[in-house]
Amino acid sequence: MTEILAVPVLKDFIGWFLDLFKFDYQLSKDRFEKIFDPAYLDMIKIHGDYNSMFSKVLETLPLLNNEDKLAYITKFDSQLQVVEHFVKVPKDSSEFRDSLLSIKSALDKDREKNDFIRLQARTLSDKIIEKSKGFKEKYFSWQILDYFLDHNGFIDKRHAELFFDELVKQGHHAKIDTPSYLVSAKLLETNDVDEIRKFIVSKKLILNDKFTKLSSAYYDLKLATYS
Repeated sequence: MTEILAVPVLKDFIGWFLDLFKFDYQLSKDRFEKIFDPAYLDMIKIHGDYNSMFSKVLETLPLLNNEDKLAYITKFDSQLQVVEHFVKVPKDSSEFRDSLLSIKSALDKDREKNDFIRLQARTLSDKIIEKSKGFKEKYFSWQILDYFLDHNGFIDKRHAELFFDELVKQGHHAKIDTPSYLVSAKLLETNDVDEIRKFIVSKKLILNDKFTKLSSAYYDLKLATYS
């Protein structure tokens, strides 16, 4: 039997992470090398994909000339591929609105690659926490899950431990909002480009903060494993 599963396609990441626990390694070194280290390496790729997705939106948002009531938009083809940048149109034109809708459609197309992870993170979170051994494993596992979910930070270790206990007892909690979902909703909600741009930048910062916490939890676990 092969000891390490093949690297998952993006949408199956959480299920693949849970499957790694099925080998039930007992030594902390084996658990780190066979379960948590591969998962962290894949999270690096996933985080890069999320950042690229948001950067793509920022790069294609219209640029405004408010004095002349003009906008410089990005044009897309029927496959939502960029065909031209900086096309000058009136700010209140149908072309301006169509450009924003195309940006949203392109984002939603990219979201299809990772939206299933959010559903898996929500429905499998209790099982993953239950399979993790000790606080550092549980905390690192939760940071992976929390990357895809909307959840407030922990006050302290005791607060986190209580949450993990309740998660295992009660099963997954309903968490539906993710940064990519919220950005998509914002593009539908308003044509205010400045508002959209600020919103996306804030969501990028949230993801970067979550990945920083995930990385810190990874290195804490690695230090505990090899010390």
